[in-house]
Amino acid sequence: MCVEISRALKQHRRLRIRMGIHSGLVSAVVDVDERTNVAGPGINRAQRVMDCGDAGHILLTRHVAEDLAEYERWRPFLHDIGTFEVKHGVQVNVTNLYSDQMGIRDCRANSRRLDNVASVFRWAEIAASLLVLAAIVGGAFFFFRRPMPSAPGIVEKSIAVLPFKNLSTEKQNEYSPRASRTRS
Repeated sequence: MCVEISRALKQHRRLRIRMGIHSGLVSAVVDVDERTNVAGPGINRAQRVMDCGDAGHILLTRHVAEDLAEYERWRPFLHDIGTFEVKHGVQVNVTNLYSDQMGIRDCRANSRRLDNVASVFRWAEIAASLLVLAAIVGGAFFFFRRPMPSAPGIVEKSIAVLPFKNLSTEKQNEYSPRASRTRS
């Protein structure tokens, strides 16, 4: 069915449709308007796979691609494009189904490819490790290079007495060292 739809869409380029295909559990449900619909993990997985592509793509899960690969007729049209991380961190392996008459070859996937994400995380880990190493080396350098105080230069107990300046408007209460000597 998706092949026939894709071929028909080649005649009507204004219609922008993408397809995601998965084989899994699907249940009939009745919605609040009492209309029959389908739901389940099979539908959810097909939706996640569809979200990985652009208009014109026919994307399959690994499960469906493996089933189709059993038929020699389909093998030339199956092109593995990698593992993607989709909604809720779910990982799906995606295969692009295309030929000259169906689907599209170009795959600028909308979701995050895990091999690209893994390489970004790998570089981030290396950068963080280098920063930690630089901090350790810098800390050790400053710790061992700081001047050590000499024992004879340290006075055990000392008191410094500094004059106070009266900043209030009551000048009669100003402290005077001479006045305190005469009072005592």
